[in-house]
Amino acid sequence: MLIYSNISSKPELPLSVNDENIAYRLKNALSFMKERFPYYYSKYLNIEERDGADRLLSICINAEKWLKEISLKNILNTSYHDDSEKIERTISILQNTISYRIPTLLKPLYDMMHPESMFLNFMEMGAYRPVTRKIIELGVPRETAIRIANLIINNGLNPEEKDEKKIVTSIEKIFDELDYWEKVQLDSIVFEKSV
Repeated sequence: MLIYSNISSKPELPLSVNDENIAYRLKNALSFMKERFPYYYSKYLNIEERDGADRLLSICINAEKWLKEISLKNILNTSYHDDSEKIERTISILQNTISYRIPTLLKPLYDMMHPESMFLNFMEMGAYRPVTRKIIELGVPRETAIRIANLIINNGLNPEEKDEKKIVTSIEKIFDELDYWEKVQLDSIVFEKSV
């Protein structure tokens, strides 16, 4: 494969949410793909710099926030997001570019260099803690899953917990702390409680 032959000049890929300079490492990996594999870069990303703005870095900064389970409210809480069009654009970037296009473009690099890495999965889901990912896998939307994960972790559950039964039991314990809409979003998890 052509990518494999270019591996000698490989970029330093982020592997953990605790890595330093995640946004810059992501940008370097994407720039590597743009330079060496322009067809695939254009097919999946096609972000060109305009007016001196570093759009790619901006997207990578949001990707870092997204995979670190920063809530959408906090991601959008910047001076840039001063109108509905900019807010919609960022949401679209998070849902399409960051959750799908970037992981798809970088997957061959990760598969060859770090096949065991879960980093791209974290980016796709917008979550890295096992408990948050499990709640999302149960059908709960990301934002609600993050809030619930924080509540049950603060209530004593290990953030590394993967056992569905233990997680559901922990959610049941904090169920009354949730607002109406959060309770409605838990319909995918069968509770004996009424909303």
